[in-house]
Amino acid sequence: MFIAYHFYYFKLKLKMQVPKCEICDDDFSSEEDGDHNPRNLKCSHTLCEGCIKKLLKNGRVVCPFCREPTEVPKNWDNFPPKCVEHPYNVAEFACIESNCSSKNKLMCQTCEEFGAHKGHAKELLITKTDKFRKKLEFWINQLKLNIQNCTVKKNELEEAVVKSEQLLNIKVKKIKNHFDKIRQSVDKKEKGIIDETTAEATRIQKFNNEKITYLIDLQARHVKDIEAIEKQKNMTDIDLYNTGIDLPCFFGHLNIEVFRPADTKEMDIKLPNFKFEDGS
Repeated sequence: MFIAYHFYYFKLKLKMQVPKCEICDDDFSSEEDGDHNPRNLKCSHTLCEGCIKKLLKNGRVVCPFCREPTEVPKNWDNFPPKCVEHPYNVAEFACIESNCSSKNKLMCQTCEEFGAHKGHAKELLITKTDKFRKKLEFWINQLKLNIQNCTVKKNELEEAVVKSEQLLNIKVKKIKNHFDKIRQSVDKKEKGIIDETTAEATRIQKFNNEKITYLIDLQARHVKDIEAIEKQKNMTDIDLYNTGIDLPCFFGHLNIEVFRPADTKEMDIKLPNFKFEDGS
């Protein structure tokens, strides 16, 4: 659980109570870049940012009161925006009430207790955007997996192209050796068989090369999709929350079965039988 950002002003009829840091006993501040900003630990103890920085070690803070650790995210200083309705508070929550009629879904503690979101279900803004980032990370990993599969299948197809060329050479040599004995009488037949075999090899190479070209293009598109998603992933919480998630136009697992190399069985040749003078 990440450090949540909390700063509450409670306006009472008789008295204004200002929370204090439980370590240094200094009043919390509403300044967005000050060391006296309040930070809530996982155990619900509240410390100022200055004390948190002193306790931070190896990406975590151990509560000095109960010893419970709190993991600190890399963007922990991504301070929530000020509440639109109560600008003296930070809007650290997102309203998730299904029947909420308020246009502004970000709210502070005052909104929850006394304002338009009173009694509404809520979720920490940092938790909500963390879920968004996890989805974006999942999509990035899926696209990277697709790129890896593209590479594997592209290599297989390129190898198939080489083998088909080698196979063509072998077949042509066999054909020539066979027809050398009857060259004068079967030149036309020999040429026809070579042409048919070459045409089939060309068809196979064209088939495989077209799929190689498609996979290379697909890889390039996935790289651009990753760049676009990375850009969304690196947005601030408020920008990511306001813009939502923009899916790439192509997304999903790569059906690798579609990219099998073309079958070379059609290149098998049945040669005509001839009776040669040497009896062979």
